[in-house]
Amino acid sequence: SDVYYYWLSIISLAVLYNFIIVPARVSFHELDSDDFFTAWLILDIFADILYVLDFFASFRIGFLERGLLVKDTGQLSKKYMKSVAFYVDCVSIIPTQVVY
Repeated sequence: SDVYYYWLSIISLAVLYNFIIVPARVSFHELDSDDFFTAWLILDIFADILYVLDFFASFRIGFLERGLLVKDTGQLSKKYMKSVAFYVDCVSIIPTQVVY
C-alpha cells in the first residue's frame, strides 16, 4: 500500500539527516555549540526512535514467494532475521550519541 512508501520516505529523511548533519557536527564544532544542543538532541532522538520503529516494522513487511505475497508473521520473522537487512537494522538502532 501507499503507507509503506510514505514510511520509506520518512526513514530516508532520517538517514539523510545522519549522513549530512552528524558528520558536519563532528567536523565543524561551531554547529555543536550550546546554542544548538537541544535541537540536535531532539533530532537525534527522533531519528533513533524512527530506526527502532522501522526495525520492528520490518518483521511485518511481506515478501513474494513464487508470485504470492507471504503475510504469515512466523515466515516473515524467519526470513527477515536471516537477511543482511536484519543485521544492518541492528546496527542502525544504536543511538547516534554512542558513536561520537
